[in-house]
Amino acid sequence: MLTSFGANNIEAVPHPAAAIQHCMYNAVDVVLCDYLLGNDRNGQHLLEELRHRKLLKRSSLFLMVTAETSKDVVMGARENQPDAYLTKPLNRTMLQKRLAIRASRPPQAAVRWPGDSLFDRSRRHHRLFR
Repeated sequence: MLTSFGANNIEAVPHPAAAIQHCMYNAVDVVLCDYLLGNDRNGQHLLEELRHRKLLKRSSLFLMVTAETSKDVVMGARENQPDAYLTKPLNRTMLQKRLAIRASRPPQAAVRWPGDSLFDRSRRHHRLFR
């Protein structure tokens, strides 16, 4: 689904620690994170840690995805202010709409460079590992 929006550098990680490590060595434009991550961790914890360690750019988007719709869970997740809170089942139209709305909001919105898609900024990424 993401490739149809112009994403060409998509990384999937198996657990929160891998996400943190990936963000330490790579510039990330969009994080699509499930709320329930297992091992007593959730998407809120990951978002807090990424922000605390300053591993997300100001322009990065953090989208929380969950099947949880209870008021307590939704309000708790929104407390950390992800850029969007999406409920499952996630469909193409919903995701595209959220990305488009969020990307159009300056100044904390995604930085757009001439000729770049929302996701492709690999020319400016610096990787420590190859």
